[in-house]
Amino acid sequence: MITTNKGLIAIVLGLGFVIAMGFGALVTGFIMKAKDPTPSIPKSNFSDKLVSEQFIVNPEEKININIPKGFRIKTATSNATHISLYIQNDKGREGILIVEPRTGKILGQYMIGSKQ
Repeated sequence: MITTNKGLIAIVLGLGFVIAMGFGALVTGFIMKAKDPTPSIPKSNFSDKLVSEQFIVNPEEKININIPKGFRIKTATSNATHISLYIQNDKGREGILIVEPRTGKILGQYMIGSKQ
């Protein structure tokens, strides 16, 4: 005769109950979504101001960025921490300047050239 393990049976029944509860929650979620398909978006604190008006800008403040003589800016990109300037001169020499936007200080200067 095989002995029954009551602890194992209790664990299996408990896990079956948990799976049934999860399946019930899933079905309930589908029913709720079917009744109101629009997503619920939490309220935001958006103001009626334009984006440019939300930032403090001092138009009188001018920051000078000194690029090497004879070079011109070909492209520029920026993010919150730095401005990247891709520079080029008439002789075909190229470089990249990394500039701090608040002060105009050059953080890094990388001249691109080929060895001949």
